[in-house]
Amino acid sequence: MSSKPGIAEAFIVKMLDNGARLQGPAVAKYVDLMRRAHPDESPAQIIERLEKQAIFALAGAATPALANDYPTVTVADYVFACMKANGETRRALESCSCSIDVISTIIPYEAYEQAETFRSLSFAGGERGAFFRESAAGKTAIGNLRRGQAEADVRCF
Repeated sequence: MSSKPGIAEAFIVKMLDNGARLQGPAVAKYVDLMRRAHPDESPAQIIERLEKQAIFALAGAATPALANDYPTVTVADYVFACMKANGETRRALESCSCSIDVISTIIPYEAYEQAETFRSLSFAGGERGAFFRESAAGKTAIGNLRRGQAEADVRCF
């Protein structure tokens, strides 16, 4: 034991203060992203969502199956397409797997599926594709997916 009992406490407080100072901007950015991804949720609902994510992360269980139950084939399709775009390397596999994990914690599977449907159908030519490109629902769904992908890019690539 130290002859000065306050040194250990001061050291721990200093470490925690430094950690809070360094992580503060990242936490603020993440909370802002969650608010934009879920604009209809109240602050209490956002806090509940963040608490659930923290519990999953602390328990080592922040997997898509537990977070939002994305089907395995959806995860595999995403990782496959992501690797085609980013190179077929081990690093790409890790980054792409991380990316879909992050997206699954931000966007519920049903919303992801809807956004992917709008996105893929928007490539159709003519009036059929225009409906999916120009509808308010399509723009919102695709915008939410893009925000989730942007957060995944920041955290994984």
